[in-house]
Amino acid sequence: MLHASLIELAEQAPLCTDQATLRGVLTESHDLTRNALAHDTNAVEVAHWFSRLLTDALHSPAATELTDGRIQIVTGPFGRGEGMPTSPVEWLSILPKSVPYQYNQNLEKVLTETGFVLAPLPATLLPTTREDWEHRIDHALEHGDGEALGVYTDAGTWMAEKVLASRMAPPALLRNAVEHRPPAVQTQAGLPRKDVPIDIRRDLLSPLARLARWAAIAAGVHGGVVTQQEADYLSAAWRAGIALRLERWAEHLDGKGTTLDQLTQVQRALFGACCRDVSLVMQSIAAHHRV
Repeated sequence: MLHASLIELAEQAPLCTDQATLRGVLTESHDLTRNALAHDTNAVEVAHWFSRLLTDALHSPAATELTDGRIQIVTGPFGRGEGMPTSPVEWLSILPKSVPYQYNQNLEKVLTETGFVLAPLPATLLPTTREDWEHRIDHALEHGDGEALGVYTDAGTWMAEKVLASRMAPPALLRNAVEHRPPAVQTQAGLPRKDVPIDIRRDLLSPLARLARWAAIAAGVHGGVVTQQEADYLSAAWRAGIALRLERWAEHLDGKGTTLDQLTQVQRALFGACCRDVSLVMQSIAAHHRV
C-alpha cells in the first residue's frame, strides 16, 4: 500500500503548469522513493508509481511548453512501468505537421538537473510527425527489426497497437529476446568468478522485459506461449530484480562498475539464481519455437 504522500505527489505531476512546480515534483519523487523503500514498501509498486509520476509529468502543461508543443510518448523502462531513479528516460516526440523540427534541450535540462538519466536516441527515432512514425513502424515490421519494435511496444498508445496488429511482430520480438539472454556465469577452478562486471538492468531486467514483450503479443495471437511454471519463474525473477536494483540505489551503490563481489552473499545468490532461471526459460522457449 502506497503512502498518502506518494499518491498526493503523483496527483500533482500531470497538473504542473510552470517549470518551478515541475522541478519540485521531479526532485521530490526521488526523496519519496527513498523514504518508501526505507519503510519496506513493495519495490514493484514503487517502480510503477515512479514510472507513472514521470510519465504524467512529461505530459503536463509545463513539459509541453518546454518542448514547444510537441507530444511526448514515454517508452523504455518508464513506458513499461519499471522505471527507477537510475533508469534511462526515453521518449518519442510527435511533431505537428506545420512545425519543422528544431533541437530543443529545455526539458532534457530540467530532467538532468533534477536527478534523472537521459538515454540518447538514435537518428531513426528523432522527432517527426505521426505519419512518419507510422512509416517507421511499418519499416521495422517489414525488416523484422525487433529492437525498434520493442521501443514502439514499450511506448504503448497507438504505436503499440500498430505493432500488436501485425503477425510479423512476434517472431522479430522473440529473436530479439533470445539474442539478449542473461550472460552465462563465468567460473574459475569450478567456482563463479566474483570479479566479473554485472549490471542488474542489462543482465536481468532487460532480458525479462524483452521476453515479456514477445509473450504479451504472442499470447494474443495463439495463446499458451509459456507454461505456468515458466511464468512463475519469470515473475519471481522480475520482482527480485527490481527489488535488488532499488535496494542498491537506496544504499547509494547502484553505480557503474558493479561486480559480483560487491553484492552481499544473499544478493549474489539471488541474482545468480534469477539469471539462470530466465536463461533456462528462454532456452526452452527458443527451442520450442525453433529460434
